[in-house]
Amino acid sequence: MKIRIGFVSNSSNTSFCIFGKYVSYDKYKTLPNTLDTHSASQYNFDEDYVVGLSPERMINTETVSEFKERVRKMLSEALNEEVQLNECCWHINGWYDG
Repeated sequence: MKIRIGFVSNSSNTSFCIFGKYVSYDKYKTLPNTLDTHSASQYNFDEDYVVGLSPERMINTETVSEFKERVRKMLSEALNEEVQLNECCWHINGWYDG
């Protein structure tokens, strides 16, 4: 039996982690590119996209609570509506196709 170590060129996988909320396509298409997005239609049939920020965009001195509040404010501004913190959560998923 052979064990391959390293890059496998014929596989496809992806994953994402975003703190934010689901939005419809109509809202998504008007958002600035300062937010991270991921298509969510295969997970939630009522909404089309997850919009928010990846934890990779956390500032070094920022606490998790401060990060969540910053995301909430960014979403409120981008969506032109008051977004409550309890409308947001961590969206984490990954899949493999290959």
